[in-house]
Amino acid sequence: MCFRDQYLYAFIAIADSTRCGITDLVAKESIHIHAIAENFGMSRPAVSKHIKVLLEAGLVGIGKQGRDRYLYL
Repeated sequence: MCFRDQYLYAFIAIADSTRCGITDLVAKESIHIHAIAENFGMSRPAVSKHIKVLLEAGLVGIGKQGRDRYLYL
C-alpha cells in the first residue's frame, strides 16, 4: 500500500460516526474495550468490527494488561 492510499484508508475509517466517536474516546485515554461497547450501546462483536477497521487503518492499537485489552492511539 502506498503512502497516499494509507491516508485515504484512514480518512475512510473515521468517516463513520461510530469509529470517529471511538477515536475521540481513545484520544483522551486508553480505554477498555468493554467500556467502548457501553458508551455506544453496542454489542462487543459490533464494536470489534469497528475496532478492526481502525486497526487496519493504523489509527489505534491494542495493548494488554493481564487478561484485559485496552485500545490506545
